[in-house]
Amino acid sequence: MKKVIVTRPDIAFYLKLTLLRMESGLYEKSKSIVCSKSVKLLEEAFERKPIPKTDCPSSEVDENMKFMQDHGITGVPTLIFANGALTPGYLEAAALIKRIDETFAEASGKKPPASRTGKN
Repeated sequence: MKKVIVTRPDIAFYLKLTLLRMESGLYEKSKSIVCSKSVKLLEEAFERKPIPKTDCPSSEVDENMKFMQDHGITGVPTLIFANGALTPGYLEAAALIKRIDETFAEASGKKPPASRTGKN
């Protein structure tokens, strides 16, 4: 995503934190990250750094887990595009930009300008 944002600052990503398994402490870590709304804390979690425990009244992790279950999402990352299309797994930056541009074109009925494709 970082490569996409550098290439295309007009693209925004919304992250939804969830759990695939209930290992000891993961729920609390997820909740701490959600409550902090900190990308830095999320990156530290990916680096397996200690995450401070927080006690905030948020049901977001539970709601995200229910959303995944209700929509048959069984893996992360799963990309959900503006048109509702689900794409499981990782995409390279160029492929992700292409998919976003295709979704934009489909929704708007027109092709984005060539300079927006990320292929300068």
